[in-house]
Amino acid sequence: MNISESLQSCPICNAFKCRNVIVNSLSVEKCSQCGHLFLKSPSPQQGLQHHNSSEEYNKYRIRNNRLVKALMNRKFLGNDISLLDVGSGSGHLIKTISNIIPSIKISCIEPDKESAEHLSTSGMRVLPNLESALVSSYDSILLIEVIEHIEYPVQFLTVCRSLLSDTGKIFLTTPCGETRSGSRNTNAYHTKEHIHFFTEKSLTHCCEMANLHFEYEEISELYPIDNPLIAKIFCFMRRSRNIIRGRAHLVGFASKIV
Repeated sequence: MNISESLQSCPICNAFKCRNVIVNSLSVEKCSQCGHLFLKSPSPQQGLQHHNSSEEYNKYRIRNNRLVKALMNRKFLGNDISLLDVGSGSGHLIKTISNIIPSIKISCIEPDKESAEHLSTSGMRVLPNLESALVSSYDSILLIEVIEHIEYPVQFLTVCRSLLSDTGKIFLTTPCGETRSGSRNTNAYHTKEHIHFFTEKSLTHCCEMANLHFEYEEISELYPIDNPLIAKIFCFMRRSRNIIRGRAHLVGFASKIV
């Protein structure tokens, strides 16, 4: 492991205390102050990911039904709520949301042109970028597996905060780059388009820098497990592992710090 100091500042805490580490043959920078891991020089379009609409809808169909109901139980989704989905991909989740809650008002942001065209032809309201959403405020914002693709996450969350209503919330998920036990054996490094590899500490700090309070939650409905009994066992095992090793998947809700 190369532990030479880098001149790269951390994109979360701005500290010049980053060193190079190798994870699964991938060269990344790790901040010694907040623990964040990130690519030093991502290539253009590095964070952009392409989607297959039919494959994703079929893969996540049952999971999405369970997840939507779980988010409704938490009052994050509901009738007449204004929802902004950032990084909608093929739209498999928002299609389920609109089917279950017809009165919900959904706006989508998707940088991949092919996916954006698919969303538009499917009848979804598609915005070209985050800045174009500033004319409205939203009760809920979905950031599911998005922030790890964003080059400047603090600035990104700051804009998202400005889009929230006073009582609004952001549902944010991202794979963990390093658990509290020091393990980097997570899904964070399995997707080549990822730019950032968050830790519990760096994600919390990132939200605080954007004037957001983040609360972690364990939501078993987030995972594509069709059998309810197996899902409960999986959730119990995950909670036990979180206590011992720390979270391998960072999931929770962010709200405005007033």
